[in-house]
Amino acid sequence: MEKKSVHWYWRTGLLWLIFLLFALISVKAEAAGSTFEFFYDNACASCSEDEKIYEIFEDEFSKEEREQLDYEIRTYNVFHKSNKELFEKRIQESGRSREDCGLPVLIANGKWLCGYDQIKSTLRGALLGDEDSLKQTEETAADGEKPAEDAVSDENTSSFNENFLDGLAEYGFTSQDKVMLLFTTYSCDDCNRVKAYLKDEDIAGNISVLEFNIAEGGYVEVLQELFELYGVPEASRKVPIVFYGKNAIAGADDICSRLKDSIESEDTSYQALREELDGLSESREEEKASSLLALFGAGLLAGFNPCSISMLLMLFSILLTAQASVLKNGALYLGGKYLTYFGLGVGIYFAASMIDQEVLDAAGKAVNIVITVLFIGASFMNLLDFWNVRREEYGKVRMQLPSALRRFNHKMIKNAGNASGKILPFLVLGLGIAISLGEFFCTGQIYMASILYMLRADSGNIGHILISFLVYVTAMCVPAAIFIFIIYKTKNTNRISDFMLAHMDIIKLANAVLFLGFALYFIFIL
Repeated sequence: MEKKSVHWYWRTGLLWLIFLLFALISVKAEAAGSTFEFFYDNACASCSEDEKIYEIFEDEFSKEEREQLDYEIRTYNVFHKSNKELFEKRIQESGRSREDCGLPVLIANGKWLCGYDQIKSTLRGALLGDEDSLKQTEETAADGEKPAEDAVSDENTSSFNENFLDGLAEYGFTSQDKVMLLFTTYSCDDCNRVKAYLKDEDIAGNISVLEFNIAEGGYVEVLQELFELYGVPEASRKVPIVFYGKNAIAGADDICSRLKDSIESEDTSYQALREELDGLSESREEEKASSLLALFGAGLLAGFNPCSISMLLMLFSILLTAQASVLKNGALYLGGKYLTYFGLGVGIYFAASMIDQEVLDAAGKAVNIVITVLFIGASFMNLLDFWNVRREEYGKVRMQLPSALRRFNHKMIKNAGNASGKILPFLVLGLGIAISLGEFFCTGQIYMASILYMLRADSGNIGHILISFLVYVTAMCVPAAIFIFIIYKTKNTNRISDFMLAHMDIIKLANAVLFLGFALYFIFIL
């Protein structure tokens, strides 16, 4: 029986990792016959609006009918950023506009029921197929509550420092004045409880409390920005919440039990608050820039992958022999490679981002352990390859394309060299796509690590995510573009071949360091 190499186990691990991402997407969907999604907007910690939908189901259907429906209700509070993005995604998928249907919304078997009145009056017909009720659903769809601007707004919060912070300056605080920000909303028992607590002489006499009602003046956007800046956990993103100096405390219980001692020991000055807000804003921008820089470096390193470069050298050796245009065919080859990697990356990312958060929470630690072990294994294998290359024992290099896949690629490239001039450009473009798909099991090791890094460091901004992929894939194509230009100038592939052979040990060592860095990130940062 053929002995399997360690690299075989790494490739198998990569395949299982991809399979795991997609399997997690569907595991929740299979848990119930029908999945109903209920979107609502609630910032109040003491309000339980999500319970209303369960009460409606119990009122409209008997226990036997509910069992027959075989359903699961998922509730999403769009006050939380991730749920808001999911709601906007559902709007786009349905082809609706934001003005068509406001919150609360129940999406049941593809039907949108908007507002509690419509949900109550048409739910039974919508789920059991009563024609009169279904007709009423369609006729009253336009009469649903209009969406709350705060719940679905795409307003850019980049003006946060310009408007809100400048507004704080208008209060005329000196740098040493003690200041605390309190965010509340209407009809919130916990908010009223906190406001009463803050009248305590030991607090009211020591610090100025600025209250902002998130139902007024666009302060919900300000609060969402503060959530991001202070890194408030998703479960704590609610009102009442207070911000002072470097601290944030959410929920009436925590505020009432912790605040008094905290403001006595912490710097609550206006200067400390301003420095923290300014510093956090700047550091977040720096984090985005450093993230893009890290992805550019990872993509650049992936572009020097010997598997990828060897295929490129073989192709252009044949093209030179056939006296085909190097620049024209090089651009086509890179175009196919670029489209393939960008499409693969974006597809895997957004498929993985669809995984139900409850599933991730349940399996998160186990997945992180598996991923970390794979990264450490990849780092170790690259270190072994580095050692073997240094000893010029190239036959012992393991982190490379499987021999069967290499032979298949070689055969495709040789067949392309026999093609006529008119067909050749199309074949080269196709080769760029086909070879890139095959290379994914080699160069894709770094790519998968980078995608997992992006998932864990997700900014929630679709534009930033797409830019991240553009940066990575562009960087990955830079070495190939430079090598193609050198081949065009020198009319041979010898210089590139000699360069890769001379620097293969450095490339392997850099790969080992990169994978170790990803492993450390998953161990210590997450």
